[in-house]
Amino acid sequence: MQSSAYIAQTEKNIHALINEKKFKAAYLKCKNNLQKFPHEKAFEELMGKIEKLIIKENEEVISRTIKDTKPLWKKGEYRKILEILAPLLKLNKNNDELKNKIIDAQEAYKKKAEKEANRYEKDQRKKLDKLFKKDEIGLSEALFIMEKNNPGNDLVKKLTYEYRDKTIEEKINQKSDLIYSEKYNDIQNFIHQLSKIDKKNPRIKNLELAIKKRKAGTQIDEKSEYVYKGEKHLSTLMRLGRYDKAVQVAREVLEVDRSNKRVISILKKAESKLFKQTQTLSIESIKKNYPALREEYKKNKKKFIKI
Repeated sequence: MQSSAYIAQTEKNIHALINEKKFKAAYLKCKNNLQKFPHEKAFEELMGKIEKLIIKENEEVISRTIKDTKPLWKKGEYRKILEILAPLLKLNKNNDELKNKIIDAQEAYKKKAEKEANRYEKDQRKKLDKLFKKDEIGLSEALFIMEKNNPGNDLVKKLTYEYRDKTIEEKINQKSDLIYSEKYNDIQNFIHQLSKIDKKNPRIKNLELAIKKRKAGTQIDEKSEYVYKGEKHLSTLMRLGRYDKAVQVAREVLEVDRSNKRVISILKKAESKLFKQTQTLSIESIKKNYPALREEYKKNKKKFIKI
């Protein structure tokens, strides 16, 4: 009896909530009571009724909101329309009118954005072209401000890269005489200045690589020339019997080209010849000075040490 009275009173309370359009509260009350009284027909019927009312209410909200956005269509505020309509998909993701309106707004917004981007690009190019021709510092500042005011903007990234690349290309063309010279320190300073414009620019990397290869080739040529002249000089020194000088030159050449078999062979011959030459000169010197030393010995024996 008590349970019947409770159910009847609860049913009245749920109807009151429905009349006040408090569908969520009414639905939860039905659900909670069904847990206490499983299969209670009154609550089951009420839940079904509430679900239908919620669907109807959602459709009315969608329809009303779509009508409310009409002034925004006339103003071309497509982004705002999307911000209003997109959340309604939570109420009914299968509502055809809602889906079509969202698609229309997306397409209109895309076209408008493209039109604005084209106009922006045209205006910016006109400004940047003028700066590129007459004011390098002004161009650099304009590109910096564009990046700062439009972080992550693809069009801005495209424009800033393009005009920095044009600046680098022009500077490289202007310095062609320097680039094709052998003033490698000056070239390196020039590359350093280019890197301040855009250190990631591929033109700079390609230039660095080309200079590095050319410099290496020049060093190889210089090394080959030095070794060739050294070998030629060695042959002359050996022919003149200047073995001491030949040893010195051979060692200097081997510091540059350690595996040069010809110079190694000449060094060995020069060292051998120098040893014999020195030995012969020592013997001849002793023979030449012996009479004088003998007389000196007779005069002052204390100056000499016997071994």
